[in-house]
Amino acid sequence: MNALIPIQSQAGIQTVNARELHQFLEVGKDFSNWIKDRIEKYGFSEGTDFTPELAKSSGGRPSLEYHVTLAMAKELSMVERNEKGKQARQYFIECERRAMQPFAIPQTLPEALRLAADLQEKVNEQDGKLEEAAPKIEFHDRVTASNDVLDMAAAVRLAKLPFGRNTLLNKLREAGVLMTGGRRHNLPLKRFISQGLFTVNESAYEDSKGEKHVTLTTYVTQKGVAWLVRKFGRSAEMIS
Repeated sequence: MNALIPIQSQAGIQTVNARELHQFLEVGKDFSNWIKDRIEKYGFSEGTDFTPELAKSSGGRPSLEYHVTLAMAKELSMVERNEKGKQARQYFIECERRAMQPFAIPQTLPEALRLAADLQEKVNEQDGKLEEAAPKIEFHDRVTASNDVLDMAAAVRLAKLPFGRNTLLNKLREAGVLMTGGRRHNLPLKRFISQGLFTVNESAYEDSKGEKHVTLTTYVTQKGVAWLVRKFGRSAEMIS
């Protein structure tokens, strides 16, 4: 066949001749039994998914043709679970996409194969990006799903920052995240607490004279650890 699978128009709807699709898919079963089985098994509806039509006959009994929508054609291709089915499905997806654009749907086999190859390349590229991102997503999920909080030193270790606790405190003060001076030295501004990045722990103790004191200590939430990685980490792209 010169065309991969010709696309037709039936009442303004793009359709495919099911017999031609059957030939392309190289199905071992004869066409009549194959299409009837698929219609029954997958619940396709006449008038919605396909339109039957008696073909013109030059003698003898006319054959029954089925004009199927691209959606049905994609599903028929997919359920064959072979390379031909995958190729046809990708082709129909591209045909649907191109129908919304000003350029023409490919009609020759080389054009269609080129489209299928381009589409597969995009799929492989996307799969590669997802595989590369998997440990980064896992890290983000791990550090943001917990309610645990950490002191600054522990946060530095978990975030694997390229510097220590004191440098982190300096950077946070310089960035206007932590306050400086007085009783509130190294305490986060309220808006960073509201964002769930930090929390302040209040603890009371008695000195040797029996006098009571209250200390305020800044802790980093798990969400805050992820934020530190984005802002200061060597691999800030880990959770971007």
